Amino acid sequence: MLPRVFGKITPVNRSLIFLDWTFFFGWEMIGPIFAIFIVQHVGGTVAQAGFAVAVAWLTRATVQIPLSVLLDRRQGERDEFIMLFLSMTIAGFVALGYYFFATTITAVYALQFVQGIRSSFYGATWPSIFSRHLNHGGVSFQWSLDTSILAFITGVAGAIGGYLANQFGFRILFLLASFLSFSALIPLWGARELLRGGGGEIGAESERQ
Repeated sequence: MLPRVFGKITPVNRSLIFLDWTFFFGWEMIGPIFAIFIVQHVGGTVAQAGFAVAVAWLTRATVQIPLSVLLDRRQGERDEFIMLFLSMTIAGFVALGYYFFATTITAVYALQFVQGIRSSFYGATWPSIFSRHLNHGGVSFQWSLDTSILAFITGVAGAIGGYLANQFGFRILFLLASFLSFSALIPLWGARELLRGGGGEIGAESERQ
């Protein structure tokens, strides 16, 4: 039944869902043990680990709303596609930055600031595009499919990340996060029709099938 229902999801949203799953699998291996990395391998304190997390989220909170307003003023979805592309690309380089340069708490703060900007790009574009291309026959299912599998991915990735960090060290996780961030550009290419500048109406994609 699931493949049949999944087949009713619009092509653009299928691409976005696979992008979501690929990207978050990489970063959710790091999230649960990020503070341990800062304390044990960067030499920071627990308080500094908390502040590092705050830097990323406060940056996103500051940037995302004005960015969303700017995107809403522009017709079509080309700009949103480009911003989503940039978000994945920046994430890949941020992960490499952690692998090569995260040796001081100052470097961590700088990477978290960039991560916050990248996260604002994602937050301002992915839900917007996804909402416009929902199939009205299964709105709840489409959102639930993405978030439910993400919950599963978060649990599995956290366990895998903890195991890999324990066996091989933390930095291998950043290489994997970088690889999966860049890999998320592959399903994003499936939504390349957005570059034509069309779209804008919820369910418009499903009407063209």
